[in-house]
Amino acid sequence: MTPEEKSPSSPHATFVVDDVLDVYAAANSALAKAFEAVLENAVEHNDAEAPRVEVSMAADERNVEAVVADNGPGIAEGELDLVLGLEEPDQVRHGQGIDLFFVSELMAEYSGRITVEPNDPRGTAFTFHLRRQSAP
Repeated sequence: MTPEEKSPSSPHATFVVDDVLDVYAAANSALAKAFEAVLENAVEHNDAEAPRVEVSMAADERNVEAVVADNGPGIAEGELDLVLGLEEPDQVRHGQGIDLFFVSELMAEYSGRITVEPNDPRGTAFTFHLRRQSAP
């Protein structure tokens, strides 16, 4: 992808990619599915007139972080566990985010984590926190 372009599968959304680093993290090919799940959710649940998703990376000697931030409605306070599929509202209704549950569980398998916080001025930012490793 170029730094800013439309995706063929989501032509109404703009994706901006910044700071792609040439680093390695403790993960495997399933990480691509985790990113895909977060990117799909950023577009699918976006109610903005012009949906926009920004992806950036940062790294230091020990860690690699990748951030997926959108300009959607955000996640209401107190609903994060429900959205991540970690909590069920009751015995009849189940969590909303099986894909995001997969992401959360996968990050734990990598000894990493995913954090979710509001994106300023609007939307949600998902940050993948991974251990950095040397090139194979």
